[in-house]
Amino acid sequence: MAAANEESQQLKLAYRHPYLLGSPLSLALEGGLLKEQQQFLNRMASVQLQSRQAGGLLLGLEYQFKDARLLDAARGPNLASFRLHKWGLRAEWSRLDSRLFPRQGYRLEGGVLAGPKQITAVPDGSPVSTGKSLQLSAEWAAERYWRLAPRTTLVLQTQAAFLQDERLFLPDLYRLGGLQSIRGFREQSLFASRYGLLQAEVRQQFGNSSFLFLFYDQGWLHYRLPDTRYEDWPAGLGSGLSLQTSAGLFSLVYALGRQQHQPLSLRSSQVHFGYTSRF
Repeated sequence: MAAANEESQQLKLAYRHPYLLGSPLSLALEGGLLKEQQQFLNRMASVQLQSRQAGGLLLGLEYQFKDARLLDAARGPNLASFRLHKWGLRAEWSRLDSRLFPRQGYRLEGGVLAGPKQITAVPDGSPVSTGKSLQLSAEWAAERYWRLAPRTTLVLQTQAAFLQDERLFLPDLYRLGGLQSIRGFREQSLFASRYGLLQAEVRQQFGNSSFLFLFYDQGWLHYRLPDTRYEDWPAGLGSGLSLQTSAGLFSLVYALGRQQHQPLSLRSSQVHFGYTSRF
């Protein structure tokens, strides 16, 4: 099993520009850094051109770039330096009563990308060789909201994704865990090349856009690397608060997580905190 080092460092940036140069197109830019202490450094960027269609449909063309570089302490056949370029399509279909604070409706999203990967270096003594491979990725997400009572909402969310590549390494893998995926685990401490996630949440609203909630997250994770195979069914449950203020949206969650070799326990509980500001 792969686990994120507690000293991992991450930076994510995103920018959205609607109606580019007065056209119906929107531009979405994303970038990020992920340093896995003494193992590898990932640099990532993506560009997406989006066009909103009739009926709530959003279509996009996307380019992704990833540069993975080994650090001094990198050892073993599951690590490599590489450069990856992928191109693909994304689509989103939304029927929500509010995009920011929905209480009724649904949203569907999916994407498929593919492109070449050039493996440029491997750790000393690794049996893996440099060379090229083709990587394919597909992702899917869905949300459904039901208004059970004037101030009570049931939310069901699903996510699934997979990476297909004959030469997968640890820097390739999806990262899960934390406030935005499987609550009850440290941020991005779980790895997967294929995963599924089902989340159920009951929200009790107070004020215009604030609510208390109870939740249960159930995941399935899998990956196969040159020297490791892993599969698990992690789960998280707990409660939280989402509070809208003039400064932004604050989220506070208390969660318990369960996975292989980790039963539900108060000693391994997690407190997640998030803040979102829109301007």
